Order: sequence, then structure tokens, then C-alpha cells
Amino acid sequence: MIRTDKEYKDSLLKLEEYRTRRHEQMAALAKANLSEEQLQRVFEPEDAFYEQLESEVASYDRLRRQEPEELVSYSYFDDFGRLLIALRIYSGLSQSDLARELGIDPSQVSRDEKNEYGGITLQRARKVVDACKAPLRIMPEACLPAFAIHGRSS
Repeated sequence: MIRTDKEYKDSLLKLEEYRTRRHEQMAALAKANLSEEQLQRVFEPEDAFYEQLESEVASYDRLRRQEPEELVSYSYFDDFGRLLIALRIYSGLSQSDLARELGIDPSQVSRDEKNEYGGITLQRARKVVDACKAPLRIMPEACLPAFAIHGRSS
């Protein structure tokens, strides 16, 4: 998950470098008369990594544009730490902004987010949610209308 504007910019740069490098490699391998299947096997591992990176860049973009549908992908309990990060980004707060709101050092927010808030207390989570000025309600899935349930199945 991309957490900061710096990580976002670095990811965009990595993607551009990858596209350039892949294009050059394809041109070189085309001279070797490899089949499409052989080319796919050569690039498959790296392509999978960069597809994931593209997905993370797109998610960060949607959060920055405050598209509420993007938050749905973080709506499962085991993604709670990622949800807190997504809420911060969605709210337009930097890690430094959040730290200021919480009255803590920015390095603490960075560490918390790097660990996806592993071990966070409910009280601390509430403070993060309040600082993001994001309404958050936790409700068992069984209480939600069928049309509101998205994502993974249990």
C-alpha cells in the first residue's frame, strides 16, 4: 500500500522505468524469434510485481480524489490498519498533518503505518479516525443489506 506522496511519486517513476526497460527488452528478444508463450514466461514474474504496483498507484489516486468506493476495499477487520491509512489519505492529511492532530511525532505515525497499525488500541484507533474527521461505523456483515456487502467472501 502506498502511504505517502513520496512513495506515490517513487512508484510512478518505477513504473515509467519498468515500461521503458520492458519495451527495450521486448525489442531485443524479438530478434531472437521467441514465441509469445516464451516471451510471456520471461516477463511474467516482473509483470506481476508491476501490475500490483499499478493497482496501488490507482488506489492511491482514487483515495486522493476522495472516491468513497475505494474505501470499500479496506472494509474487512483484518484490513483495519490499512483502512486507517486509507482514511488519512482520503481525508487529504499527510503523515505530518495526522501527527500534529494527534500531538505525536511524525516518525510515530510513519512507524504505525509501516506496521499497518499492528497492535493499536481501540482508543488510539478512535483518535486516528477522529483526526481524519471520518465517520466510521463498525457493523457485523450480517446486519448489512445484501447489496452493501462487497469484496471477499468468508
